[in-house]
Amino acid sequence: MNERNWGGFRNGSGRKATGKNVVNITLTLNKNEADVLKERAKYDGLSVSRFVSKYLNLNTLPENLTGGERLSR
Repeated sequence: MNERNWGGFRNGSGRKATGKNVVNITLTLNKNEADVLKERAKYDGLSVSRFVSKYLNLNTLPENLTGGERLSR
């Protein structure tokens, strides 16, 4: 046991769940592609995430696609 009580598992510690059903995805693009993507999103007044979602028509998918389960941990 740690006498100073630093680190390790503690009940109730850590970030609490937000309730949002989101997943982070990483894209690998060259600098020119990334600049164009950011520029187009800005031109449309959207974040890059919202722009990609709109451009790929992902907003037409059911709201609860995963049945309420988190996709990642």
